Amino acid sequence: MIVENSLCSNVSIPISQPLTPDNKKSVQGLLSNINSYPAVQIDSTTNRMTQIPVTRLSRFMLPSGTVSIMQKSNLSVLRPTNKDLYTNYPAGATLFEKNSDVAGQFDAIISSIKANNELIKFFRKIHFNCLNQLYNYLMSVHTNLVSRNVGSSYDANGNMQLNLQQFIVDDVNYATNQKTLIVSFLINIIESQFHEMIRACAPTLPYLFATPTGKMLIQNDFSVDLTSFAKPSTDEVTQHLQSTYFDFLKNYITFFKLYTDLLTKPDTKTGFTEFTTVAENMIEKKLIETMNPLMFFYNDESLYAIKMIPHITTELPQESNFLNWSETVVNAATKGTMSKKHPVAYFTDAENKKTSEQSQASHLFLLSDSGSNIFEQELLGEPKWLNSSSGVITMLKACLGDFSNITNLNILDPFTQGIIEKTLTGSINPATLSKMDKLTAIVTPAPKASTSTTNNKS
Repeated sequence: MIVENSLCSNVSIPISQPLTPDNKKSVQGLLSNINSYPAVQIDSTTNRMTQIPVTRLSRFMLPSGTVSIMQKSNLSVLRPTNKDLYTNYPAGATLFEKNSDVAGQFDAIISSIKANNELIKFFRKIHFNCLNQLYNYLMSVHTNLVSRNVGSSYDANGNMQLNLQQFIVDDVNYATNQKTLIVSFLINIIESQFHEMIRACAPTLPYLFATPTGKMLIQNDFSVDLTSFAKPSTDEVTQHLQSTYFDFLKNYITFFKLYTDLLTKPDTKTGFTEFTTVAENMIEKKLIETMNPLMFFYNDESLYAIKMIPHITTELPQESNFLNWSETVVNAATKGTMSKKHPVAYFTDAENKKTSEQSQASHLFLLSDSGSNIFEQELLGEPKWLNSSSGVITMLKACLGDFSNITNLNILDPFTQGIIEKTLTGSINPATLSKMDKLTAIVTPAPKASTSTTNNKS
């Protein structure tokens, strides 16, 4: 009863029924502490609960009341609890026998981590944020590619009709198959990196649930507040702290830049790249297994993707037409096509207001059923990097840890982007600062987590 009263949960109301003042208070209490299924919110205009779509981001967000509890408790999977981490790491020269610059940079970052374990939660947060947001971005590109359905249609009886000639012409004009395969491989690499990296942070997480559980834990991990690093400060102590962390992050990104630069260097003995040779050497000699925690993550599928992407890029036409929004989804948004009482797709304009006019549209969203939830996925037309070999390799490098060249692609949240910009250039882009200010204005800050070193057990 005490729990029920604190959550205001003594109510069960049909989703279509108007709320009384007492019921509204109870429902709001529930929604502030427990994620509903299906996802709902109270419509202030109709005073009813209405179903809302979930996204790849919102599905792992905790309610505001639970966020406060999590932040006050100072729980974390990013903060290390094992004092032996990084103590018996292999030397850079052992991992990168023929690449002294990579080896030296590797030794430098491991030495910094050993000297200051507080750096661990910081670089883990940045790395996870980049991987997660790269994944969301690439899924928007991928969904647009696979929803085009070129060469297929349905007759009046609902039977699928295939037009092979139309499919072939489309592939000649747009290199559709190659681009779809590249994006699929990139997503596969990120999934592997994220899954194994979260298991390195939380080894007790069950293998099958590491990715979904990990996304929830990382998204709601309050061991480090990135806003305190992204915003300029006049306080000398804060400035010194920022400088220490930014110097390390610059070395961290520089290492991955040097390492992934090997993707551009062919290995004449194997026919692949020097990166692949180094990675396979780590696996064959079981060097990765000596790392605690693991720092490199290669399974058969991701290693195959790393091998194939550079090869596929050599087959890309020098110039191919850019793929815009899927006509199938555009037509559904324009016509207002419905499925199970919700639209199949919709446009929004530059101010994020819904519109049925494609000429006014800045964004296109596809809605699909996911159990009792409605899942929302934005579609992105083909980005410029996908139409060139160098662009694809830049994105592959980002998926493997080099985040230095993705700050101009509108992929990262403003705080993560601001930190990377300041790390690499010494200042934050004014446009990024503006986005940070707008986001800060609409987000209510949760209570500050404890910074005591005596309460660090996760």
